[in-house]
Amino acid sequence: MHAYARKKAGYRLVADGGMGWAFGVVDSQADVPDLVFASNGGGGQIGLGLYRYVGGRYVVQACETLIKKDDADASWWDPSAVVVSLWHCGGN
Repeated sequence: MHAYARKKAGYRLVADGGMGWAFGVVDSQADVPDLVFASNGGGGQIGLGLYRYVGGRYVVQACETLIKKDDADASWWDPSAVVVSLWHCGGN
């Protein structure tokens, strides 16, 4: 999944979210809002990557994996039904 910014003559790539299937705009203290890309980790897992606008493009800052505690009954919208696992993805 990619994000583009308009130019006078077309568009330029500003973010490469990899194999993401959804994204969200996140409130931040910066002038340009942060982005989060979501991707399927398989087996009841979702990967999330936080991207911040630095030097004219979005750069990954942090990553985490959401893992369902019980595949059959867990809801992604219930924080008590998932385990959050942070992992190093090249961010700060």
